[in-house]
Amino acid sequence: MLKVETDATVGFLELTVDGAISREEYEAAVSAVDELLITHEKLNVVEVVKKLGWIEPEVWWKDILFHLSHRTFLHRVAVVSDRGWVGPLTRFFAPLYPVAIRTFGEADLAEARRWAKVGDVTRAAD
Repeated sequence: MLKVETDATVGFLELTVDGAISREEYEAAVSAVDELLITHEKLNVVEVVKKLGWIEPEVWWKDILFHLSHRTFLHRVAVVSDRGWVGPLTRFFAPLYPVAIRTFGEADLAEARRWAKVGDVTRAAD
């Protein structure tokens, strides 16, 4: 399952992966991105990976083509998962993307959303 939630007012997209991803679910995610890009130059994204299941080969190919045609649409990306391999794999590929990418555990989902939407906020000394 690939669940998509958006906040068009701030250019925010949240994707939750929990099992197999169908072509229809993937296309709905791409449509959500394209819709947000009508009013926002760059998007902030949270991707929650709970469980990765079967992904149709056609989806892999479409995703490669999507990223080739949408190379600069990301601003901040928070990847959220308790799967042990997700964090290291994200950090391995992060240098290939010209965006800020951070990883979070599932218990820190609210912090991941906050960071993706507004970035690091430093507090002024009282």
